Amino acid sequence: MLIFFLFACTELTGTLVAPDESDTAVAEPRVERTLASEPSDWTVVLEIAWPDTRPGGRPIDAHFSWLALAVHDADVSMWAQGERASQGMIDMAEWGGTQQLVLEMEGYGVDVWEWRNWTCPAGIVHDNCDDAARTIRLEGGETLFSAASMVGPSPDWFVGVDSEPLVDGEYWLDEVVIDLFPMDVGTRDANAWELYGDVSSPVQGISPITAVSGQLIGPGQIGRLTLIRW
Repeated sequence: MLIFFLFACTELTGTLVAPDESDTAVAEPRVERTLASEPSDWTVVLEIAWPDTRPGGRPIDAHFSWLALAVHDADVSMWAQGERASQGMIDMAEWGGTQQLVLEMEGYGVDVWEWRNWTCPAGIVHDNCDDAARTIRLEGGETLFSAASMVGPSPDWFVGVDSEPLVDGEYWLDEVVIDLFPMDVGTRDANAWELYGDVSSPVQGISPITAVSGQLIGPGQIGRLTLIRW
């Protein structure tokens, strides 16, 4: 499961996978301020830092799975710590698919995007790995964003963002940087580098992974999500 903190980046114990310079050349933060009621274009960069020296090790196909991102207002929630996960969040955390999560967000009438590729750490090679930056266009008005991506392979772990602001007052921010930490969606009891496992009974609320909770992935930053307005 994911929790992000604005402007709280710390040094990562691994190599963040960044897009090529050609991908980021057009994504320099803007200088002028723009009202959040006006349209804006953003580059979305998901990075992973999962070294094989991390406590608990690293599976041979370690990755973040498909990424879902929604922009919404305070009346909408993709997920929240302590709350029971929706079916879309469960699907995302248990096997990586974001189709149901996208449908849930579309049901709220908000803008939502999904990218059906993996984000892989240095040293992992797989046909599904693609670390290119993504772009989105916001029409203005809704100013919070949420996101989620499975930490794979795992029983039900993910990283994500819960209702973080894209604005400073009435203006769009130029850049939002969120550190990602592993979360548990609360539906499986297994503790291994594999999908599914025994179903939790009762099902738990979404919670951060800590040294006390004991999941194999362990606590600590494992990635970063950056949104840059251009």
